[in-house]
Amino acid sequence: MAGFFDFGKMFKKSFDGKPVVIPQKAVYKSPSGQKIPFDFDDVDTSIDKKAAVFESASGSGTYVQSNGHTGGRFPMVAIFHGDGHEKRASAFLGALLEDGVGVLTHPVYGVVHVVPVGEIARTDAFVTSANETRFAVSFYETTGLQIGGNKGLDQSFQALLDASAADFTDKASLSDPVNAETFKQRLTNTVKTIQSTMRQASEGVAVVTQGMDDIGDSINRGIDVLVGQPLGMARQVQILIGEPRRINTSATAKLDGYQNMAYDIFNRTLSEPSEYSEDAINQFHLDRLIGQTVVANHAMLSVEASEYYLAKSDYLNAADAALALLDAYQAWHDAQYVEFEQSEVSAATTDTGDGLADLRALVADICGELVARSFSGKTLMAAELDGERTPLDLCYELYGTTAFDVFDNFCNQNNIHGDEFFLIGKGREIVWYV
Repeated sequence: MAGFFDFGKMFKKSFDGKPVVIPQKAVYKSPSGQKIPFDFDDVDTSIDKKAAVFESASGSGTYVQSNGHTGGRFPMVAIFHGDGHEKRASAFLGALLEDGVGVLTHPVYGVVHVVPVGEIARTDAFVTSANETRFAVSFYETTGLQIGGNKGLDQSFQALLDASAADFTDKASLSDPVNAETFKQRLTNTVKTIQSTMRQASEGVAVVTQGMDDIGDSINRGIDVLVGQPLGMARQVQILIGEPRRINTSATAKLDGYQNMAYDIFNRTLSEPSEYSEDAINQFHLDRLIGQTVVANHAMLSVEASEYYLAKSDYLNAADAALALLDAYQAWHDAQYVEFEQSEVSAATTDTGDGLADLRALVADICGELVARSFSGKTLMAAELDGERTPLDLCYELYGTTAFDVFDNFCNQNNIHGDEFFLIGKGREIVWYV
């Protein structure tokens, strides 16, 4: 049964002629949370550019107004076979018929929020292929935004990722085998750097490390396919970068990790473009994809971590840090394009600003949200003790309770340790929130 990704191994030839194992199963997660793995036939994906075309009745020329682009379209043939395939096929059909947004996890396209659209065609091959059921279904990528509703931060974040990935697809030059081979090595090294940086920032949390390892392995195993699918490659890199943020632990360390990753890119010496090679330009567009994704994830994490903020200054400092990282990206982005626009290697050296407006809008919305939330934040107070006090006595005086969680926070805020748990000396500075 050639032509689809079966349980066995299927091979393609890479640019160096070596066989490459193609990733196998896809998974559809229904709106209710039911996960159905399935094999699939060869697929194509597409994105439509939206534009309004205006023709002049009295003169020459055409004016085209760009109106953005659609989400991805993923027409697929899902295949179920082997023992018990009827139950799996019925469960899949039930999942497709649920109302709401599902999640398609694809070995090449990554993780995509989708809705099944149009006809779902089922084929039971009783004669030609015993014990096999196929579904032809089209998945449409969706932001989940309702027409007429308010565009939230999640939709702004997804719009940025879409624009950034689409621009990488337009600008990267990977059709030449030499460029592709060089880029594969750069991508492999980049994946290792992302994993190393964010593994340390995640403080060894197993679920984060395992998630990044799985995504990194998926990229490395399918790299020969991905190099011919720039959009799928971009989305996989974005998913890898965003994986630590999805796990609600070690927020402060992860914010530092995202900052370190960003400034590592922004502080590099500018690459020298060559009239003989597009390698430097491809590297720039990969770094630009990573830079935008890192800045966006840092900003999103800043507002998601605000549940742990106490003082008004915590919210405002988080907003300042997000803006500073955006400004650093902007300066690096502009400096690189100034360098590249002197070269005529390809159209990829022209700054069209794709994704930048989405990034600035996202960070602006997040900073506005942080400022609004700061109004409910507490004010940090500080004073020197005019005499010896016990921490329990102080905690009750300042907070009106000695409940364990309140007392524990009070001790952490003031770094109380050793003998100070019994008696805090005169002149010691104490801080608290009101």
